[in-house]
Amino acid sequence: RGELWARGRAGGFGVLDVRPAEESSAGHIPGARSLPLEHLEARLDELDPGLEVVAYCRGPLCLLAPEAVALLRGRGRRARCRWI
Repeated sequence: RGELWARGRAGGFGVLDVRPAEESSAGHIPGARSLPLEHLEARLDELDPGLEVVAYCRGPLCLLAPEAVALLRGRGRRARCRWI
């Protein structure tokens, strides 16, 4: 979490919380943008196309971040996932 926060603040990439809004509002990585997976495709134009995205979700058994990364990569975006 600390590395994500520091690198995101430095502008190296954008940190994207793809959990449902109620989970994100209960707590998230400082500086992360909340964009639930269910809204990601419709709001893709809100993300800087030149910025790499690091998507995160609940943990290694959660499939939200990997699904977000697959969607982003399928649209030609640079993306990877991490878990909290």
